[in-house]
Amino acid sequence: MRMDSAFPEEHERFQRTLIDFLNTQLSVGFVFCRDARAKGAEFAPCVENARVALETVRRFEGKIFDAKLSQQIHARADELEKLVSVLEQSA
Repeated sequence: MRMDSAFPEEHERFQRTLIDFLNTQLSVGFVFCRDARAKGAEFAPCVENARVALETVRRFEGKIFDAKLSQQIHARADELEKLVSVLEQSA
């Protein structure tokens, strides 16, 4: 689904901001996973925070119009999802 815009500069800025936001969410999710591993028995809040970051990415990743960037975000999200799943099973 491609959004035609009467304001192409604003649309481009929105896309860049969205991609930056999603990459930041993914980075934060990976940091929470790393912290979860370091905390041992007290890791549940870190895993939950990583799960929230992942859910945020999944909610908005379909709004990226550049196919290559969309695929990169999706691949990182898949990686984070696997890591969160492993950590949740360790609980």
